Order: sequence, then C-alpha cells, then structure tokens
Amino acid sequence: MTRLLRFSIPLAFLLAFQSLAHYAGLSTDHLPTFTDITKQAGIRCKITCGDEVTDFLIDVNGEGAAFFDYDNDGDQDVYLVNGSSRNLQKSGRLPHDYLLRNNGDGTFTDVTEQAGLGDTEWGGGCAVGYYNNDGFLDLYVTNYGPNKLYRNNGDGTFTDVSEAAGVAGPKWEIPKWSMGAAFGDYDNDGYLDLFVTNFCAFNYQKDLPAPHPDSPCKMKGVPIACPPEKYSGQQDLLYHNNGNGTFTDVSVTAGIARKDPGRGFAVVFSDFDLDGDQDIYVANDAGPNFYYENDGKGHFNDVSLTSGTAVDEFGNAQGSMGLTAGDVDNNGLQDIFVTNFIDQQN
Repeated sequence: MTRLLRFSIPLAFLLAFQSLAHYAGLSTDHLPTFTDITKQAGIRCKITCGDEVTDFLIDVNGEGAAFFDYDNDGDQDVYLVNGSSRNLQKSGRLPHDYLLRNNGDGTFTDVTEQAGLGDTEWGGGCAVGYYNNDGFLDLYVTNYGPNKLYRNNGDGTFTDVSEAAGVAGPKWEIPKWSMGAAFGDYDNDGYLDLFVTNFCAFNYQKDLPAPHPDSPCKMKGVPIACPPEKYSGQQDLLYHNNGNGTFTDVSVTAGIARKDPGRGFAVVFSDFDLDGDQDIYVANDAGPNFYYENDGKGHFNDVSLTSGTAVDEFGNAQGSMGLTAGDVDNNGLQDIFVTNFIDQQN
C-alpha cells in the first residue's frame, strides 16, 4: 500500500476554500496565498503516522490539530495530536501529543510537559470546548484506545478526567478506534454535550499484514492491506453533559445507535433546519454519511437519505473524512462542505 495519508488538514482547507468560493460565485483571482512559516515560528514537532512499511490501515491515517486560546491571553495556541507506529509501540518509545503556547510575537513554545499533557495513545483527532463552563477551554482527544478529556485548570495546566467524567470510551472486544469529536449543546441546557465518531472494527495485533499470502484482501491477485470496506463500522457515541463534571452515554436513547454503524471520521453540530436546536452531521469513510435531525425532545431522527446528504449525486457513497459547516452564500442557512478520498469529488 502506498504511503498516502488519508486525512490532510492543509490540503483539505485549501481545496475547501477554492471550492466554496466557486460555489458562492466569488472570484478566485484574488484568493489568499500562504507561506510556510513553521521553522520561523519555532515549531519543531515530529508527527508519526504509522510505520514506513504500511501493512495496516492504521498506518495511513493522519492526525488532527486544533487552535484554541487555552491560557486566555488573546492569542491562539496550538494542540497537535500525534500518531504512533507498531514498531514504536513494541519498543516503548511512544510519541506524544504537543501543546504549543503562542508567544504573541509569531513564535510558539512547547509547553506540553509543564501543562500536564502529552498523551501517548495512537491519536486521531481533538475537540475543544467549555465543558464545565468555567471560562477556560478544555480539550478532548480521540485515540485508537482510550480517549482523553483534559480539564483546563485555569493556571496553564490540565488534568486528565477521562475516566471520572465517563468519556474514555467503551472497552469493546475489538479496540475502539475514535477519529473525530465535537462539542455541542443538543438539549439546550447550557452545558456542552459531546459526540465522538468511531471508525472500524480493526485490531492490528491480530489482523494479518500484507503481503501475507493468507491475507483476505488482494488486488490483481497480490495481497494488500485491507481497506476500510473490509471492516465493519463501530458505533458512534453521544455523551450527555450532566452539568456536574460527568457525562452519560445516551447514544441508544437519543437514536444515534445504529444497526449499520458507519466508519466515522468527522462530525459537526449545527442548526441546519433553523428550529433552535443543534443537529448533527457525520462524515463516514467508505459508506453513506449520516444526518441526524434534532426533534427538540432529546432524540434525533435519521434524515440522511431524504435530505440528500448521505451519498453523491449518482447515489454512490464516498470516502468522506473532512467536514465543516457554514453559511457560504449568506442566505441564513448552514451549508455543509465535505472532503472525500482521492479521485472523488468534494
């Protein structure tokens, strides 16, 4: 399998900007240009995305990142989620996530250790929000394995409250593989709830690697690493914020637990139907996307197909990975932009 990252934030952003500009009828003659200032900004972080020999699906997934002003000094800081590799997992030399503090002069300082961060799980993505309404942005990190909720203490440090808050994730027989997450107040009680997308039922410690002759996946007779379609999806999770620092898994009662779980990548909360409550849209890889309409009573209805947002114009499911929502044409309605896999239209 070629070493092709399945999630590229910079590329997805630029493609999205150009496509949205075209959709909105805007001129693309004066699009902004960008300059790589990583070195000048003092960012020297090594991000690991699997082993050099890509025997498994997990080897070809990139990691997420977030801008957020964690210290309330008016400057946007950066959190970088790190991946891992099978070789590093075996050696015990585990990569870690990074928190980079914005110095306010165009440079950043690595404050991961002093902030009490540095998750060493095989990372996927992250989300930020005021889950306890104390005015300091908290951080949620998704992983292949236990997810992490870090409470911002307001003094430049964070505390891991994942287990105590009830959002580390279920302990399934096959390891949980979380990709995306989003905070949103779906029941309008003043506390941010949490939606987590999970990918597929995959266990790299048990699956046969390519080019093992017994691999169930082949292309033109040659054994390859199995693609997402060969694995069943994992259930996404909706956590209700109880307002006391804990969450309750309401996936079943809220109507988002499915008989046909997707291979979830990204998720966004937004009031798409302008009825005053937050709906949910999920981008799935190798399968239809999900659109859940909030009924305002703590329950969601699946309107993916009837809304025209599940598949492309030809009825084909795409490899959806990146996702954002916004009013691109200023008509008061939230639009959806989805980035898909190579050789597929966004």
